[in-house]
Amino acid sequence: MTRLTSPNFPNEYPHSSIMTWVFRVPPPYYFNICFDVFELAEGMDRLSIGNGTAPFAAVSEVFFVTETASDVASKRLDDRHVMEEYMWIRLESYQLAKNGRFAFNITAVIDEIVLEKGEFKLLMSPYYPLHYENDAYVKWQIKVPDTGYGVLVHFIEFHLIDSGDTLTVEDNVSPAKDSIPAVFTGVDIPSDFVLWSTKALIRFETNLAGVGAGFKIKVQPVFGEGTYMKDQLVLAHHTKS
Repeated sequence: MTRLTSPNFPNEYPHSSIMTWVFRVPPPYYFNICFDVFELAEGMDRLSIGNGTAPFAAVSEVFFVTETASDVASKRLDDRHVMEEYMWIRLESYQLAKNGRFAFNITAVIDEIVLEKGEFKLLMSPYYPLHYENDAYVKWQIKVPDTGYGVLVHFIEFHLIDSGDTLTVEDNVSPAKDSIPAVFTGVDIPSDFVLWSTKALIRFETNLAGVGAGFKIKVQPVFGEGTYMKDQLVLAHHTKS
């Protein structure tokens, strides 16, 4: 999550200025914007939001001060989504601007992947087949049919060059203390792995030490029985190096 605030926040932002911010998320993520404080100065000040890297190339919405209260404008953005890899935000303030300020949270979100019997989904590291980036964090939530099904992870390509770059598969139903995540790293292609749960959380995390070619995996439902202890799912810890 990124918190964006106007310059000098919580004090008023400068007048007679133009400020632009550009954000990027890896596919298949998209942006969610939630306003915390939204107080544009009266007059001609405006806040614009759009897709792409160049302001006004694709404007999604423009906000001015109106007769409605700022909290009404805030509600309009609580569930605001920008469905592109790049998003820009632009503030234009004019000479007589006074008492303007804003603060809001920007998060990268992804919809849950629901797989029925016979379906599958390919997941790839950001920008695959190009190298992934340092300091990345991506997660996917997978759901398969209830009762008797698990999540099969088949590794097609796998090249995480640094030991601090990891792909983690864990139970997304039981509390974290009740299951042991499976952690994969290195350049050897791991064997197939089955998580015996109807919901899986897959996380890809990288550090700042180096980048590799990334990964391509296939996830799909598989029918069978897992290993349980005290009615809780127990996973083996798998690490390739």
